[in-house]
Amino acid sequence: MGLRRAVIASEVALAVVLAVCAGLLIKSLWMLSQVNPGFRPEHILTVRVSPDDSLCRERPACNALYSELPRRVHSTSGVADVAATNAVPLEGYLPFVPAEVEGHPPDVTAHLAPLLWCGAITPGFFRILHIPLLEGRVFSEADTESSPPVIVVSAATAHRFWPNQNPLGKHIRAVWESRWRTVVGVAADVQQYHLAATRRSI
Repeated sequence: MGLRRAVIASEVALAVVLAVCAGLLIKSLWMLSQVNPGFRPEHILTVRVSPDDSLCRERPACNALYSELPRRVHSTSGVADVAATNAVPLEGYLPFVPAEVEGHPPDVTAHLAPLLWCGAITPGFFRILHIPLLEGRVFSEADTESSPPVIVVSAATAHRFWPNQNPLGKHIRAVWESRWRTVVGVAADVQQYHLAATRRSI
């Protein structure tokens, strides 16, 4: 009799634990459903392209590939628009680079430079994902290897480095680059890693 009571008590305790866990899971799912990812994923298909390493050994050849590929895909029946990127939002990956930021000299005592998450995109990326442009402009076909280098930063990056200032016309460059990239636009923040925490690209 005592064993039966113990079994019943353990079953009730287990049922209570499962009910609590289910409630917490439902609450977490509801909270995540209320998070604005910063973009609209509807009617978007992503395809991973992995060219042979030898093809992208030379930067001009690699740039030519990613310039030509969207043009060819765009001509496919049923495709409304196309863009390329090296980091899709919520993919859980975004490369980061040590950078120099105008007006923010690196800490010479610690030999440290700011680490900025930085993705590469082709024109049309913001339009396809419906990422709002807050200031300035986005990339265009006129932005090429031979034109002055430009960059579009997130709202969080602009606020971090140039609070209460106009970020347009400011400059950023990777530590290995010789030329500064001019900030030509500010885009709204995007949930890059997952919905529970925001990591913003520049």
